[in-house]
Amino acid sequence: AGTRKPLWERRGPKGFGSLSFAPDGKSVAVAHGGPTALRLDPTTGKVLGEVGPHPAAVRACAHVPGTDLLATGSDGTIR
Repeated sequence: AGTRKPLWERRGPKGFGSLSFAPDGKSVAVAHGGPTALRLDPTTGKVLGEVGPHPAAVRACAHVPGTDLLATGSDGTIR
């Protein structure tokens, strides 16, 4: 952040509807327009894994404070 220079760039097919940094800073979750949320390395952008699936596109994701849980939302459901 100090240099204000991007470390990496990633484009989703429909953009990113939501993102959430893990409390420990070791991953960032993004809703990328598909049935899963992607977990990315915040320093490299490399995919660490996927969370889901939902029956429809994931529209939101948020880390649950005080836990290591990630909530994802789609089609009226939270998982």
